Amino acid sequence: MPSGSLRFAGDEQSNGTKVPKDRLTMLQFTNMDGSEKQAVVVGKSAKPCCCFKNVKTLPFSYFANRKAWMTSQLFTDVMKTLDRKMIAQNRKIILFLDNATCHNLLPGTNLSNIKLSFMPPNTTSLIQPFDQGIIRSFKVYYRRELVRMQIAAIDATPPVPLSEVAKQITVLKAMHMMKRALFMVKPSTIQKTNKKTGFVIESQADMEEILDENDQVSPPSGMEQTDFDEFISFDDRTQCYGELTDTDITRGIKSDDQDFDEDDDAESVSSEVSESDKPVPNSPAALNALETLTAYFEAKSSNPDGALKMIYGLDESVHDVNKEIFCTIKND
Repeated sequence: MPSGSLRFAGDEQSNGTKVPKDRLTMLQFTNMDGSEKQAVVVGKSAKPCCCFKNVKTLPFSYFANRKAWMTSQLFTDVMKTLDRKMIAQNRKIILFLDNATCHNLLPGTNLSNIKLSFMPPNTTSLIQPFDQGIIRSFKVYYRRELVRMQIAAIDATPPVPLSEVAKQITVLKAMHMMKRALFMVKPSTIQKTNKKTGFVIESQADMEEILDENDQVSPPSGMEQTDFDEFISFDDRTQCYGELTDTDITRGIKSDDQDFDEDDDAESVSSEVSESDKPVPNSPAALNALETLTAYFEAKSSNPDGALKMIYGLDESVHDVNKEIFCTIKND
């Protein structure tokens, strides 16, 4: 973790407090030019405290096991789903992977439109494009969002204690933050890291290998670059894959029956439940929120055109959803 943390003067020291055990594992894959970025997420609970309630479509495909690990079983399921997608699109692809044990397909698995090509052992840090900058870029955007949440809590009126900030991050909210971070990873970053490791598209042969200044993300205000770098990489060596034992599987089933893992803090659980109790916004509320955003950018920004263009697009999307709902009701 960073050498220091943001907190209010007078807050109790964090020494001796329980270390959160919440975690998510993410499997990312992209094409060479960065125009397609996909991912799946693995959590600890199949029913994470009702935070998926009223959600029609999750930001990513979600799986669960007791350790939130990528396993051969999950990887096989993901590859089967991707293979069906490639068949539907009449595409054939090669996926380059490291030789982690979780990347072994279950016996008897046949993929017709996907070929898996494994890198030599002990070369991941040298020739795996994700290890050359893609994962770090994703973490930069994700952890920048975490720090922004802390700063927003300090700036709120009245200020929100930072001890409460973590409780506001449900599994669903974390997945949205991950979706945003993956969206923010530039295609140019993916192209350059691919070229650095020898995966080159002919039209990109003259591209600079070194990431330029436009690929770098400055730390949030209030945080030093060294602390931000440490915050980005503090979990680099965390184990995120393996094979579950029979005991792990059995205990995982029991915890899912209870709707939450026995290691979860009661406060965290109650926070997620209260989050799920919030009413689902209707279309007038969504349109009012867009009006609020419009007023904000018009008042605060000297060049709001880019933001307003996105708001206009969202406005159209809200009306499209209304038409979809109306047609569904009419058909019923």
